[in-house]
Amino acid sequence: MSSSWPPQHLLRVVQYNVRRFLNAQKESTVPAIAAALTALNPLPSIICLNEVDLAKDPSCLTELADALGKAESAQSFPILGENSSPVATVDSTQTGSRSTSTSKAGLDMTGTPVAAETGNEQGTPQNDTSSCYTVSFWGHVRGRYGNAILTSQRLFRIVEKKEHHLPGGSVFVFPAGTKKLNGDIAKEGETHTIVRGMLELTLGFISAPGSSALGSAQPQEGPREQLLTIFQTHLDHISEAERETQLSYVRKQVLAYNAERMVMLSGDLNSLTRSDYAEAEWTGLEERHKERGWNLPQSGCLDHVLLRDAGSGKCLESAGVGEQELGDSSNSSNLLQDSFVASEFIGGSHLLQDSFATFTADKKLAIKDLFPREKFTAHVGEPLYRIDYNLVNQNMLQKFRISNSKILNEIELSDHYPLCVDFMPIGSGSGRSENLEANL
Repeated sequence: MSSSWPPQHLLRVVQYNVRRFLNAQKESTVPAIAAALTALNPLPSIICLNEVDLAKDPSCLTELADALGKAESAQSFPILGENSSPVATVDSTQTGSRSTSTSKAGLDMTGTPVAAETGNEQGTPQNDTSSCYTVSFWGHVRGRYGNAILTSQRLFRIVEKKEHHLPGGSVFVFPAGTKKLNGDIAKEGETHTIVRGMLELTLGFISAPGSSALGSAQPQEGPREQLLTIFQTHLDHISEAERETQLSYVRKQVLAYNAERMVMLSGDLNSLTRSDYAEAEWTGLEERHKERGWNLPQSGCLDHVLLRDAGSGKCLESAGVGEQELGDSSNSSNLLQDSFVASEFIGGSHLLQDSFATFTADKKLAIKDLFPREKFTAHVGEPLYRIDYNLVNQNMLQKFRISNSKILNEIELSDHYPLCVDFMPIGSGSGRSENLEANL
């Protein structure tokens, strides 16, 4: 099976910590989140989710994917993919196996084949002219809680899925006699480690013969599949040292593919970058953490994977890595660029285009100068932190340009705001994705 990339069609990615798909009253937010995402025009092609809890709602992901699939089937551009279905399919391995190669149609959350809504009893879709989103899920906590990625079957096929337990994690002691997170009563001195996981998903999509949609300078003899590997994770929220440990592991996984394909790291990374904050904002965070007895805010762990200020030749801000160390796209220091930072401020509340190389003197603004609701993803109602990220490598930026990047601060259905990033195939269309502004 293969999917053709529609000419002029941008790649829209949404990163969202959904807080178990529950609101403050413990009611399901799935219908509201589905409505918010399907209201985007164009629809996101990739949706990266954190804090998905199937124990609370086993059908949350399939319901969301079904809603997206139905909305996608109504979009105007022609359906070019061969692997399409009117309902959601799920790719999920609950047994903890590290790798699965998939081309599945019709699975429930345990990987068992189920019948599609409009198919035969084996679950084979009978109408291959409508659309479908595939759900890939990795429940690193008891197989039911973790990270997920939803992908459009119009545009992508799943090449490979891998599941990672991240090293490290903060450890705390339960007072004797208290109830633990699993409901058991803690014994004297019993500890708990906050475990984290990472879902790795490799997608394949095709540049059609003669199309420049993926940056091909000359027509190809036949379809040429491009690979995109996405790492979706949620890092430790307590300790910078534990995040350093986890990002060191993530770095090794990125390096395995960095020279050969497009790579994206998405997630709630719980990581701060000092230069994002005005002096008063950072001081306010320090005071807030002191009042609550938390560790003081720290910056720098993202330097394990993040390339900063490549266009201006400035050093890696926190790590002190010099310009001479940056190298080309295969160099270990030249890994991922922050898709939010790699955009230009063009007035209003929208960040657009690559800020590392293309800022003009009269429009260049630093993230620290933006309003909190324009740059911070947490927390809803009192945005103070930029901790949700979409990072991409040079191979991605050689084929796509970032045409828009925005915090969707009108969607208040979790304790985080979604982050939306638009990638336009190089050589197609205008640079700015107006629909993001028009439909939010």
